[in-house]
Amino acid sequence: MFLTARIFGVFTYIVLLCLALLGVRYLPQRQTKYVIWGYLLVLCAVAYIYVPDVNKDITRLALYAQDYAQKSLNDFLDLLTTAKSGLFMLVYFRLFANCLMPVTCMIVFGSAFYILADTSKKLHVIRSIVMLALMWIMTNDFYVISISNIRSYVAVAFVTFCIYREIFQHKFNVLNIFLYLCAIEMHSMGIVLVAFRILVYLVSGGKITVWKIILVPIILATLILAFPIYQDFLIRSSDKFEGYYTNGTYNYVWERIIFTIQTIVQGYILWKAYVYRLFKENPWNSCRLLVIASFVVLLICHVRVTFMQRWIIFSTILELPVLIRLLQLEHEKHRHQVKQFLIATCLITFAFVCSRGNLCSLKFWE
Repeated sequence: MFLTARIFGVFTYIVLLCLALLGVRYLPQRQTKYVIWGYLLVLCAVAYIYVPDVNKDITRLALYAQDYAQKSLNDFLDLLTTAKSGLFMLVYFRLFANCLMPVTCMIVFGSAFYILADTSKKLHVIRSIVMLALMWIMTNDFYVISISNIRSYVAVAFVTFCIYREIFQHKFNVLNIFLYLCAIEMHSMGIVLVAFRILVYLVSGGKITVWKIILVPIILATLILAFPIYQDFLIRSSDKFEGYYTNGTYNYVWERIIFTIQTIVQGYILWKAYVYRLFKENPWNSCRLLVIASFVVLLICHVRVTFMQRWIIFSTILELPVLIRLLQLEHEKHRHQVKQFLIATCLITFAFVCSRGNLCSLKFWE
């Protein structure tokens, strides 16, 4: 159905990606950041004119958002005071009722592009490395699913952004706490991600700071004390998880193939990182346990496609700084194995994504 519209949508995505990659590769390096942020704005514009299928989550979520937006301020405040969970989701849907997809695109890909741009700037990497990292992100099947499912992917963006600030910028402050809470309030996936982050930190025994000594016990105590408030939400999330696992009839074979290729690439990146002793360096030694644990969870998530859909973008963005540094180390040693492997697998993945992935549903009319 809508074959012409879908072909045009996929073609538009390919052309825009090629233009962005060519801009990064051939324009002066001082203009790279403008190319990346310009590309982000174009992706948001594409998300704004995207016409989703009726069976996409965004179709149902948009109806909820319009209902929240049409409520009077007093009625909406009453809804907030009576709701036990999902407060940020309610506010998010009301504020951006008419532009859920472009705003979500800005948050999700803005977080990934920020990590890409900031890491590249700190390492002073050459333009071809920035181009390869950008190609890796955008040839994975993340775009349509993130702007059409929204909630879990916004939670992923918030948590990955906070993790990057903590490990690579040594910043842990009120903003991190606020974004973690927003992730928890946005979707049950946020609870899983925040719990994963706290657990890995406690197990790793990383560098202790005054902020963390004070705030980690406070966060844990708050979670315990707030359990009666979140009890119903946790029960619903647990039931939904059980439903996904026991009654998970969704098992699109092409999506599983795409995710399997992406998982192999992530495993290869980690293996090469050990070969090049990347995790002996600071600050990459601080993220070693985190990216490895994330990859292990990704392997476990292969039991269900729905689990992989939500976790693989998290593990991908976490590995992004590792990939950039790995490509730089390989360039310094005048080797090309990782580069060639990445290009080959990106092209193979993108061929599946364009022909059988979620990207196939990208269309601008019906």
